[in-house]
Amino acid sequence: MKFDIKHEDRETFNLDREQADALGYPPAVIEAALKAARQAAASSECRRRIYAHANAGMQMNMAVTAGVIAAKTASARTEQEKAVLDAITAARDWVDAMRTAYRDMPAKADYRADER
Repeated sequence: MKFDIKHEDRETFNLDREQADALGYPPAVIEAALKAARQAAASSECRRRIYAHANAGMQMNMAVTAGVIAAKTASARTEQEKAVLDAITAARDWVDAMRTAYRDMPAKADYRADER
């Protein structure tokens, strides 16, 4: 994995672990840079998967729809509105679960695996 590294007054871009070692960066600094790069890549993959199911426009429409339906008292909602609200809630729960899975992923796990 390529990453950028910054330590004291030095900054180097787009290198791998061997190159960072060869340049004399301390192991703890290299590990921290690798961890940050991996977290950024996992976050990007999580975002990609979420947007593959619901792009920004769709998510906005869902939020507006949920707001309109939720503004009604529960007894005034139609069965269809209740179903829509339940579906939007399930979608939001799925997004939260995805974000949690990627945030809590072990350091050596493959963030690209389809188990998420």
